Amino acid sequence: MGRLTVHEAVGHAYQGFMKAFSRRDPTAVSQYFTLDGQLLPPQSGPVDGRPAIAAFWQAVIDMGITAVTLETVEVFDHGDSAYEVGRYSLAAAGGEPVDHGKYVVIWRLEAGDWKIHRDIWSTSVPPSA
Repeated sequence: MGRLTVHEAVGHAYQGFMKAFSRRDPTAVSQYFTLDGQLLPPQSGPVDGRPAIAAFWQAVIDMGITAVTLETVEVFDHGDSAYEVGRYSLAAAGGEPVDHGKYVVIWRLEAGDWKIHRDIWSTSVPPSA
């Protein structure tokens, strides 16, 4: 089998990411990020590096989120980097929807594997009154 396209590699990485999250394993989730990866969550400062990324995802798990679903809309390949636009949803126990929105991810080829380098997202859920 030949080398995966960037789009295929992103899909493969997300399958692992979602499985690691469902196992409640934030350290495994953080391995899908570059060593100097960065989260740019809404209403928060940047989250820098794998240890901080693992701690962020542990906090999400501790909030009762049990599943993350990621859906790639488009991927643009730029050699050893790529960017992706997609949609996400978060669910609690029993599959109860908690949040959904959109994201942009910058991917980087690191040691032969495509990893998330920058991840920014925003909710599509209107604020409560």
